[in-house]
Amino acid sequence: MKFIPALRNPFGLLLAALLGTVPADAVGFSQMRGAGLIDKQGPGYYPPGNYRESDFQFLQKHGFNFVRLPLHYSFWTEAENPDQLSEAKLREIDEAIQWGAKYGQHVCLNFYSVPGYSVAEPKQQPSLWTDALLQKRFVEYWRAFATRYESIPPEQLSFNLLNEPDWDLPEAQYAPLMKRAIAAIREVDPDRPIVVDGLKAGRLPVMTLLDTGVVQAAHFYEPFPFTHYGAPWLPDSERLPAPSRWPAPKIHHHLFGPNPQQPARVRQNQHSPLVIQGPFAQAAEIRFKVGSVVHRPTQPLTVAILADGNLIAREAFAAPESAEADPLQPTETWMDREMKARIPAGTQTLEIWVEKGIRLTFRELGIRSEGSSREAMVTPLGIEWEPPTTTLRFVTGQPLESDRYYDRNWIQQASIEPWKAFTDRGGKVMVQEFGAYQRTPHPALLNYLKDCTTVWNESGWGWALWSLRGPMGILENGRSAKRNAGDADSIPEPMSVDIPLLQLLKAQLADPRKPSPQP
Repeated sequence: MKFIPALRNPFGLLLAALLGTVPADAVGFSQMRGAGLIDKQGPGYYPPGNYRESDFQFLQKHGFNFVRLPLHYSFWTEAENPDQLSEAKLREIDEAIQWGAKYGQHVCLNFYSVPGYSVAEPKQQPSLWTDALLQKRFVEYWRAFATRYESIPPEQLSFNLLNEPDWDLPEAQYAPLMKRAIAAIREVDPDRPIVVDGLKAGRLPVMTLLDTGVVQAAHFYEPFPFTHYGAPWLPDSERLPAPSRWPAPKIHHHLFGPNPQQPARVRQNQHSPLVIQGPFAQAAEIRFKVGSVVHRPTQPLTVAILADGNLIAREAFAAPESAEADPLQPTETWMDREMKARIPAGTQTLEIWVEKGIRLTFRELGIRSEGSSREAMVTPLGIEWEPPTTTLRFVTGQPLESDRYYDRNWIQQASIEPWKAFTDRGGKVMVQEFGAYQRTPHPALLNYLKDCTTVWNESGWGWALWSLRGPMGILENGRSAKRNAGDADSIPEPMSVDIPLLQLLKAQLADPRKPSPQP
């Protein structure tokens, strides 16, 4: 059944219902700009889990028009009985939809967690993706929501079927269940707008759903160390390289040794140095902060630093001795340790090699000229196992630079290009989650979000910040502000409203492809 491009009259909607498809963007998702309200994301996130009318008022006041409501199933079912919907709990969702209509916000209901699956919980057994009873329950949930909200105009309400399918879930398992839910909704309410998250937690399109006419949701949090450094819900997030700036040099956090038995996916990257080009007119100090090392118990990993081919430092990194260690099996050990070396004046080229061992990850690299208080420093935001950028440039008093960058062009490639096959065939996309945790430096965050929203505006994609409140949001994000702008000695204090972030997003609300209204 083929996609019908634009039907906004009763006859057209009836025809769409008969054919099993509706317009992909009949309510204008490309114009949506907003945020999520995560009060009912799950028990314990925002006790007691109530929506606030003031949030809808805030969004309207500042020009936004879209609210996504991620829902945990415990907020629409009776306790201890997931098959029984709770009228009292549903009335709270009703109220949020009414507030959306009152304050000009399109409301998108999202199933964040359902029995058998949630991206935020441990793997559940039985699994939604293999259990027929759980799948039937999932479909019936959506049928019940479609029935309850059948009278709500499509301009006011849409359904986002399920948050972030598992990274490794194949399309052949994901798409059939989404099609069943789509069919159940349209049997009741043929013109209800439906949104389906893309594969790999919203990173790739579900091509087999193209002809259903649903909008697909992209989620964008790349580069991950930039957006999620220090996030407490991720194990070992403190071990990610700490972000420092945006745009940022595109270097990767791994260096490989001469071991010929690398995994196949990284074999092409074997044994190349990290190179820093000078000249170093003055003597300087280099510090290289190692994160983790992988080596065999009988052979510690050894790092060498060379200046114009001459060894200036060598250091061994090894796991603690263990009588139980298998001498043939590599072991990975977290180090979080710096090695330092003095760079002779006049040096032209520095090289950092893994002389022995399998590989390492590093967290920071800094160079400080003698007599200078400023350090040229980079953090490697690339954590993918792909060929690393191996050459940096040093200029006294300046940050370390690279030939490749995480920047606006990179966001274009990383967020738009994976969806091109889908959009070229008429598919519609909205970014329904993005943002960065509170530990990302504020100036870098603002530059990053400006680049993200500029790219999506120019591509005709709507967008919504993950949350209005909380550590990735505009309100109560845990960041601090100086009491008096420009007073370097003022005491930082918590910001209930992140004014710079709010101002940035407000400036990005307009669609640059449309002419401004005439005065």
